[in-house]
Amino acid sequence: MDIQKILVFNVKRYRKLLGLSQKDLAKRVGISAPYMNEIEKGHKFPSSETLNSLCKALLVEPYQLFLDESTEIIEIVDAINKQLRDRMIRELDDMRDIFKDNDPKK
Repeated sequence: MDIQKILVFNVKRYRKLLGLSQKDLAKRVGISAPYMNEIEKGHKFPSSETLNSLCKALLVEPYQLFLDESTEIIEIVDAINKQLRDRMIRELDDMRDIFKDNDPKK
């Protein structure tokens, strides 16, 4: 598999793991939705600056966008990332509830 196909596969996969649309991801990255679509179709290859922004928006390290889909570590990393995100969301929800219960305006 060539590098662009690997990148396309991983950008789509991580975007979907986060539950983002192409438009949402484009907004986070600071590019247009049509350009994001061109990247995901493999018609355009992002600049290094856009790649860095993609990594930040997708909450991944740069190397993760270039791991071949057949690499078993991808499944392990994805599972760990999902568990960590789920845990963070639960903890943030708990903190919000604590602050809401202790709101002096009530």
